[in-house]
Amino acid sequence: MVQYRPQRTGNNPPPVAQATGSRVTCAVQFDLINSQFVPGVEPLQVYYSTSPGVLPAALTPYVKFEVYKAGTSTLLFQDNRLPAGTAQTYVWDGRGNQGTSSGRYVSPNDSPFFVQISFSGRPDFSTGCRVNRNVAVLVESVQLTPSGDQTLVKGSEFDIELDKQVTAVVKLLKRDGTGVTSPAPTTVDWSFTDPADTWGANPEGSGGDDNAPVAKGGKRGAGKMWKAGDVSTDGQTARSDSSSAQASLGVANVVFSASAVAGDNYILKAEVKNRGTVVVSDISGTWSVRKRVIVSNLFQMPSANPPAPIMTQANIGPAFSGDGYTDYVAPTGSPMVIPDQPFIISIDPPNASETVAAGDSMAAKQAKAIAWITRNQTISGSRAGLFETANGIPTNSTVGAIALDLKEDGDSTTGVTTYYPGVTVTMNGITFSPDGDWFCGTPVCNVVQGIENAMLTSRVTYIFNSASDPARLQIVGRHEVGHASDHYGFDIGGGPGRDHSTTNLMAPTGDSAIFSDNDLLKLRGWRRPGP
Repeated sequence: MVQYRPQRTGNNPPPVAQATGSRVTCAVQFDLINSQFVPGVEPLQVYYSTSPGVLPAALTPYVKFEVYKAGTSTLLFQDNRLPAGTAQTYVWDGRGNQGTSSGRYVSPNDSPFFVQISFSGRPDFSTGCRVNRNVAVLVESVQLTPSGDQTLVKGSEFDIELDKQVTAVVKLLKRDGTGVTSPAPTTVDWSFTDPADTWGANPEGSGGDDNAPVAKGGKRGAGKMWKAGDVSTDGQTARSDSSSAQASLGVANVVFSASAVAGDNYILKAEVKNRGTVVVSDISGTWSVRKRVIVSNLFQMPSANPPAPIMTQANIGPAFSGDGYTDYVAPTGSPMVIPDQPFIISIDPPNASETVAAGDSMAAKQAKAIAWITRNQTISGSRAGLFETANGIPTNSTVGAIALDLKEDGDSTTGVTTYYPGVTVTMNGITFSPDGDWFCGTPVCNVVQGIENAMLTSRVTYIFNSASDPARLQIVGRHEVGHASDHYGFDIGGGPGRDHSTTNLMAPTGDSAIFSDNDLLKLRGWRRPGP
């Protein structure tokens, strides 16, 4: 650090500095009143004297002041109209007037600076002498905002990245040791690190650099992590200059662009360098990406399971909020009562192409039966939408209802048909008669205990009377909220009922109250193979 030298008085005159001109050797009085300054705030002041008793008279008429970037020939400022005479003081505010520096304050990134005063008897300064000193602009601090730990919340399931503005306030060092913002443009270097995941089962490891990679839907490795400012080619670092505007003096802005994958986390760093060497820095807390799944309203048929005790934060939230980094927002208020009706959707009879014809082989009959079942399942979302519209049920609601339809209510007497006599089909690993309850046969009888209407205009979840005990109702509630959440498909493949895993909570039968490790990654938004 260049130390401040207090201003000299007439009782304490500056020393005589020896300087050599192109043809003569002369003695002049020259000193820095302050060798450390803050552009635009604390100006640089120099003292010089060209009294005839010290300097030959032929050299006295012309005096020139210049500032260079130290160690270079880059001229930043020049003034050749300085007055000659005894005990002169010259003040420079730090603003350049040469080349690209014209009109701009010098930057602490380029400190120190080389100041020079030339004395000559000719206006072109072809003869005479000159003296010089080094002066400094020093950085006191850089402060990153926002500070502390931060949560970046994915607002829409269609978001692929989350942008957040970051600022750094740069203060320069005054001669009294305090910091002050200045119009001097200061370059801030931005970078980030990827701290260790809080979850030990992350397949990328547990020692940091374990955010979701690009290949898995994240941005680690090749994602553009910064916007605005001067972004590096690989997108991993950026630079931005502090502002010279009075309203935002000393503030450098940049936009950090996180992934939209829950559980990814970051620590940001802001650095100010002086000729490549870091002089001050600041880091953020840990920034973590989270998602939300919201149930806004409750509806209930009088004869159905009451949804309120099932859908509480305490009952549903813990499966999502821990390692899943997904916050469940529970509904508030009492359920709205809607009329009882035995089923929320109807079953269409077979159409012409699905109807058994004389001479059909068993394989043809089975194919038609499967087509009939599949069509009804495919349109079940739109049919549920009609029920929702008729009962004024808005998106993101949960409904306590009696049963889905007469073919999946667990009552063998309600759904008997005679469309496919003697025919059995195998779907989802279950062999059953299409004229009886669907998916009830060998080796198991599955009864629909809940559904989620996956239509974007709906996202309504249902809990039916076929589930009864509290532990089972908790699983059904969590399972359907899992479907309603913003996630990567729990099963690769399309078609109705395919958003299922093979184990744990998101198995078709809801085998436990917690997600499998693989499904936790999918809940976060990782693109993962297999169920």
